[in-house]
Amino acid sequence: MTFDLRDNLAGAIVVFLCSMAGLAMVWACESKWLFPLGFSLGAIISTRLIQWFRPLQAGSFSLTKKSAAAAIWNLQGFLGLFHIEFWITMGWIPIPLRPILYRSLGVSIGRRVLLAGKIVDPLMVNIEDQVILGEGSLLLGHTIVSQTLTLGRIDIQEGATVGARAIVFHNVSI
Repeated sequence: MTFDLRDNLAGAIVVFLCSMAGLAMVWACESKWLFPLGFSLGAIISTRLIQWFRPLQAGSFSLTKKSAAAAIWNLQGFLGLFHIEFWITMGWIPIPLRPILYRSLGVSIGRRVLLAGKIVDPLMVNIEDQVILGEGSLLLGHTIVSQTLTLGRIDIQEGATVGARAIVFHNVSI
C-alpha cells in the first residue's frame, strides 16, 4: 500500500468533522464546555469509520517513506490519544465505564473486565473475560525503532491480571 494524497485529505476531513461535531453541541446546548465532549464523540465516530475503511494491520512500516499504514496509525493516534484519552487521564471516565469507551474504539473486550489502565492501540488489543488491567498499566501495540513503526497484537486471556504500572508491548499473549 502506498501513501496517497487522499490519506492527508482524509485526515483533514476527519479533524474538520470532529470540530463541527463539537461546535454543533455548543450551538445546540448553548454551553461552551460541551465542545470537548462533542469533539471527542466526533473523534470516536471518525476513528470507527477509519477502522472500517482502512483497518490497521500488524507488521513493520517505515516512517521515512510515506506509507498509508503509518499515516492511518498517526491519524488514529491523534484522535485517540489527544481527544479521547484526555477524558481518562483527567479521571472523568470512571473505571467501570472505561470498557464501554474502549469498545467504542474497537477493542475486543470480554465480560466482567476491570480496566484501570490505558490502551494505546485499540485495534491491536483483545481482552477476554474476567481480566483486570491494573491502575496505571499500559497496553502498547506499537514500537518505533530507527524510524520503523512496528504494530502487533496484544492478547490478554481469560482470568489474567496485568499489574499496576505494568507496560505490555505488542506481540504478547498473557
